[in-house]
Amino acid sequence: MPLLKAQSISMTVRAWLNDPHHARILHLFDTAINLTAGDRVISIVTPAIGDGPFNIVVSPINFTHHTTTADPVCLSPTEIRIGALTVDLSTATIWNPRPDWDELRRNGSKLAARAVIIREVLRDHAAADSLAGVVIEVQGKRLGVDEQFIEAARGGWDEMYRGAISVDQEACAAGSRKLIGLGKGLTPAGDDWLLGCALAAHTGFPSPDSAAVLLKAIGANVRGTTPLSAGWLGAAVDGACGERWHAFFAGCLVGDDQGVYEAAAEIVRQGHSSGADSMAGYLATLAVWR
Repeated sequence: MPLLKAQSISMTVRAWLNDPHHARILHLFDTAINLTAGDRVISIVTPAIGDGPFNIVVSPINFTHHTTTADPVCLSPTEIRIGALTVDLSTATIWNPRPDWDELRRNGSKLAARAVIIREVLRDHAAADSLAGVVIEVQGKRLGVDEQFIEAARGGWDEMYRGAISVDQEACAAGSRKLIGLGKGLTPAGDDWLLGCALAAHTGFPSPDSAAVLLKAIGANVRGTTPLSAGWLGAAVDGACGERWHAFFAGCLVGDDQGVYEAAAEIVRQGHSSGADSMAGYLATLAVWR
């Protein structure tokens, strides 16, 4: 029976497991198993994916060689059993998924100054059909359906940010509803965009009052998408994000332009367009403040 030692576990998941619920496999991939337990998502991942708001990181393994989506799941505070696979949590390092938002808010001018670098990263690495096209001119050819998709996202964002800057909760929520679930995949592009907006809002952009409106609008609509994407968005609204975003924010505070570029590029290169979509949402929210 394969026994895996967890290397790290999100503080959030550590707390959840003190009161475990019935769970089942939501998705099974070579490098990740996504579990659903009630309205929660728990991801067991390899170091290639790394720490995240609801992740448990284990040593490298191909999960599909050891389990199937039909395998039963048993959660406890000390271990997780998935079929014949056991994940030992006893020696895992606790990882805090929340950046130091107070420190980031105190350094808002440094974050805003990175907008130029973020634009450069999106121009260099974003897919032509990503939502980066809402905020910059992306290189490459797009199909007509891509143009329609980007225009739909632009319309939702326009309504959303106007509601935020006027502190109109209803208008902001209406714009958020047009973005939630927009696109294909386990985390639709509109959701990825909203994730970036939520993280920018936690840094105080576009203003404290507007940020609160943005976060409430996104949080009110997370149930309108896939379970995995709802988990990521709910975490972002609560101020939690993955290790690549932590590295990006840390780089923004240091002042090393090349380091910021590389950290942003690590995010943008995630998935076909997921990383680009989230970074574009983050940039758009910075642009409203400016």
